[in-house]
Amino acid sequence: MPGNISDGSIPSFNQILLTLFPNRGLVYVADGLNMTMQFVFSFALTPVELAIMEQSGVLPNPAGVVVSIVQP
Repeated sequence: MPGNISDGSIPSFNQILLTLFPNRGLVYVADGLNMTMQFVFSFALTPVELAIMEQSGVLPNPAGVVVSIVQP
């Protein structure tokens, strides 16, 4: 996927996550079907990774959708 272009689909989000966190464990996007979505990690993020996920804007955030991060 070139640059910061995304069609906003779940497969696109999942590809971005797999690119950002290779060989770390299971990571995926879950659509809550109620204007919510979760980034689900089977591993703990480092403080820097968590800051990147929450503050950098590296991942698209669909308008009106509440995004949360789930990790152990």
